[in-house]
Amino acid sequence: MEHFTEKFKAAYEKVLKIAEAEGELRGKLAFRNAMLELGHEERIRNLYRVQDKLTKQAVFFVPNGPQEKYLATKDKRNIILKCRQVGFTTLNCIRALDYALWEANSRSGILCHKLHTVKSIFNDITKFCYNYFTRDWGHLYKPVQNADSATSLSFKNDGLGRPLESSILVMHDFRGKTLHFLHVSEAARIEGDRLVGSINGVPDNGEITFESTAHGRAGEFYRLWRAHKTKGKLAPFKGYFIPWYKHYPEDYDKWDFPEEVKWSVEEEQLIQSYRNKITKAHLFWRRWCIDTKCEGSIERFENEYPTNDIDCFLTGESSVFPSTTLRMQDRNTRDPVFSGHLISDGKTMEILDDRKGCISIWEEPDPSHTYVIGADPSGGVGRDRGAAYVKDQKTNKLVARLWGDLIPSDFAKELFKLAKFYNKAWICVEANNHGHVVLHVLTKDLGYRNLYKRSAIDEVNNRPTKKVGFMTSAQNKILVTEKLNTAAKENKVIILDKELISEMSTFVQISSKVAGRGVRREASANSHDDLVMAACFTEEMDTTRRVANEDPRSRYDLTPSEIEYDPETGFAVGGH
Repeated sequence: MEHFTEKFKAAYEKVLKIAEAEGELRGKLAFRNAMLELGHEERIRNLYRVQDKLTKQAVFFVPNGPQEKYLATKDKRNIILKCRQVGFTTLNCIRALDYALWEANSRSGILCHKLHTVKSIFNDITKFCYNYFTRDWGHLYKPVQNADSATSLSFKNDGLGRPLESSILVMHDFRGKTLHFLHVSEAARIEGDRLVGSINGVPDNGEITFESTAHGRAGEFYRLWRAHKTKGKLAPFKGYFIPWYKHYPEDYDKWDFPEEVKWSVEEEQLIQSYRNKITKAHLFWRRWCIDTKCEGSIERFENEYPTNDIDCFLTGESSVFPSTTLRMQDRNTRDPVFSGHLISDGKTMEILDDRKGCISIWEEPDPSHTYVIGADPSGGVGRDRGAAYVKDQKTNKLVARLWGDLIPSDFAKELFKLAKFYNKAWICVEANNHGHVVLHVLTKDLGYRNLYKRSAIDEVNNRPTKKVGFMTSAQNKILVTEKLNTAAKENKVIILDKELISEMSTFVQISSKVAGRGVRREASANSHDDLVMAACFTEEMDTTRRVANEDPRSRYDLTPSEIEYDPETGFAVGGH
């Protein structure tokens, strides 16, 4: 009884005396009444066993430091940003089981981010705790089950005449179900529809907890965490951040380090920045964790075991853009000086302020500078937004953005005005899908000539030719995204837009499970990459123009009259 609280010990001793003096049934009733009087939080600290991570033994659950803080201060809506394996899912599985065993008409749920984790969480935590509960306390209290399914427990009554009609479910989706208590595991990795649909089944006076490691600057988890940081007590969810050094190493005293250890500059900076929080024992464990659990990657460690609640959102599993690059570029970001529309009367361009406008400007054009634009068109309203960036070739800054729900023809007109405004900038338009319409309007309707043209083989005469626009494939998408990656790393592009940093943080490389299909790069689930691709095409246009300016023979300027049009579609395809 070493781990039991003093309150529990006193109550349990009374139960034993009643059972001895008045018999087994009176003892059971006394135990039930004593546990109900002690309440939920005393019960979870005394009645349940879990599997110890280090010894693998079934030991009575004792909340760790972060768990105790959460239990003492939690609200009806909670959001937890944490490092790996702190045990919040375990804690709330125990709490959900306790509600089902003791609270009449309660319905509790554990929402899992992946389908294959449903059974493992149920079997390894919920069912494990229940089985040991019946072994330890079944002689005093054993509710009658309604059913025992593969991922749920439900109870008809408490075995002593008191109705329960309560349950605990571990599921992948709770849409359409009503719950009083919901814990969401790895919430940052759950798609918006499933997440929102599940939490809408919890009444206002019910309890919801989101817990997760960071997963890029996108999605509902990130939105709610930012609300907690910016709104404080007015935020809808109360936030808890658990950095790695608050929990690890778990066996701190065993992490002795050799005296001859040489600490890196980064490690010395951590000790200075987190004085009295991070010690050399912490750093020695951190080195071990990076090598054994994070594939030798400091960036992977910072995502899985965050030091602060900002940098961890800048990268994730399989991220294309390193967190070090995003942190560096994030320091450059600021709000645009203007948002609205560009209005042209044919000769001059005016700026019309409108917070809902599709044009954002960080720096207005300098007549002595040259500019380039990269554009990623979209299908229009209700789909991914069309996006374009303007780059100043002298300062390397992305100084303006076009971004909105625009049909291809309207996108082309806005792109035309933006290019004219920035000194007749050269434009690289993605030619795939809706890009054909954009190019058609730019060339045939608006007569714009400063357009990116790719080398190709003419389908009719099998001769080399130039075609307007950038045709994206799985292979060259890796090349152009890597070009942006390198430019951002080497400060050859300076990013002022926070939204672009957010999209870059959720842009990932995925290896195909089908042999021979290689890898692909795209936005992670619930995220977008229209701004990322616009920035990529901007870099493609930038490097192409720089090469052209260095070697005049490589220039491929075509006047509108020289542009060739497909006779069937009317779209621009190349030059004579």
